[in-house]
Amino acid sequence: MRKVLLSLFVVSVALWGSAVHAMDLSIDKYPTTVESGESADILVSWKDAPSDKEFKLIVQLENWDVKPGICVVTEKTEFRTNGKAVISLDIPGNTPAAADCRFLVAFLSKTEGWDNALAPVVSTEKDVMVGSMLRIEDYPKVVKAGTNAMVKLSWKKIPTKGDYKLIVQLENWDVKPGICYVTDLNSFKARESRTITVPVPANAKGVKECRFVAAFISTTTGWDDVFAMGRSNKEVTIEKQSTQ
Repeated sequence: MRKVLLSLFVVSVALWGSAVHAMDLSIDKYPTTVESGESADILVSWKDAPSDKEFKLIVQLENWDVKPGICVVTEKTEFRTNGKAVISLDIPGNTPAAADCRFLVAFLSKTEGWDNALAPVVSTEKDVMVGSMLRIEDYPKVVKAGTNAMVKLSWKKIPTKGDYKLIVQLENWDVKPGICYVTDLNSFKARESRTITVPVPANAKGVKECRFVAAFISTTTGWDDVFAMGRSNKEVTIEKQSTQ
C-alpha cells in the first residue's frame, strides 16, 4: 500500500471549508501511470462515513499546475457507513499528457459541493503520470519562415470511422495578433506513427515561445468535440526570412 498525504484539518478548512466529522478515509492503492482513453482503478476505504444521503464520495485526478488544469472526477452516491471499494475513474481521451498529477478523495455535500466537505480530505503524492492517446514524439525547436516544419506523431485507439480529422498546428496566442499555421489529415489508421508537415508562410514574423498542438477534432463541430490531444512545450522559435 502506498502512503498517502492526509490533509490536516486546518488546511482542509482553509482550502475546502471542511466540516468536522469523526471519520477515517484512505487511499489504499492507486496507479502511478494512467492512459487517456482508459480507466484507472483506485482502492479507497472508509469508516464512520455519514449515514444520511446528503453526501457523496468523490474520487478525482487533478493537476492545477498545468494550463489548462486537469480535473477528472467520478462519484459514488451509494455506500455503507464502513466500507472498501475499487473505484474506476474514466480518463477522457482528450486529457493531455502530464506529470505530477495526484488522486484525491473526499465526502462532499450533494448540494453544496466543496463548500461542505467533510474532513479529512485525502490525496496521494503528486507522483501520477498521465499518458496521452496522441503524442508529439519529435519536433523542431527552430522553424524558418518559408519552410516546412516536420512533426513526428504517434497515436492509438483512434476511431477511423466517424466524424474526426487530425490537425497539427504551430501556434502562439500570447502575441497580438495570434499565430496559427495549420495542416490537417482526413485519412489515418487507428494506431499509427507518422511525420506530418506544417507549412510556415514566407512572410511569417519572427516569434519565440511557440508550440505545436496535435488533435483529433470533429469535422463538423471542430474544437467543441476533441477526441484526443497532444501538445509540445512552448519552446519553438519562428525565424523570419532574411531581408538580404
